[in-house]
Amino acid sequence: MKKLKQGLLLAVLLLLGAYVTIPLIKQEIQHQHTQKLNELYKSTGYDYLRTEIAGSEGNDMIIGIYEDGDGYSIATACLPDQGEGELFYTPMYPAETGAESVRLWYGICGNAQEPQLLLYLDEDDPLCRSMELDGADHRSMSYIQDIFVDTMLTDLNGLVDNENRLTVSLFAAEGVDFEIKPGFNMVENMAPDVLTASEELNKDKQLYLQFSIDLTEALARTGW
Repeated sequence: MKKLKQGLLLAVLLLLGAYVTIPLIKQEIQHQHTQKLNELYKSTGYDYLRTEIAGSEGNDMIIGIYEDGDGYSIATACLPDQGEGELFYTPMYPAETGAESVRLWYGICGNAQEPQLLLYLDEDDPLCRSMELDGADHRSMSYIQDIFVDTMLTDLNGLVDNENRLTVSLFAAEGVDFEIKPGFNMVENMAPDVLTASEELNKDKQLYLQFSIDLTEALARTGW
């Protein structure tokens, strides 16, 4: 009986040890993966103007905009769960906005499995609270509080029309204030306030500039 109790106790201890150890091992693996991806991203030596995170489970990506002569280019660092990391470099193209005070560059980044569209907006007098893209599909990005939109990263699959074109719409709006509620379940607790603020912004926003971009050349340059 004594040996049986000792055996049961040992089994319980082993189970508890596995319960604690396995999450720690997974956490360490994820930490090493993230560190390796960051090192790959920084290995270019570029001073990035903007950095975005993308990718799905098993294919993490960090995407950065850097100055390239008189314009801009994009570096994409990709690191799958299995295999070696890769760096991709793609150009950005200036859009014809029709307004001298508003400049927009666009480029395709990511990889062949998960192509992304990245836009960089530069305004003399920042106004943009919401940016919308319309082609075969619709995408949008808005900032509720007192922040202006200057970059937008979105999945490219299914976005452009049959002529590889998109319509870009820029909207101005007043920032909407709401109280940050830190603490446990912060996201869940703030969800109703964020939804209300978003609805208020969408109701009051005003279109101030609209133009189209053609992605034909950008798509051809990727070789995908």
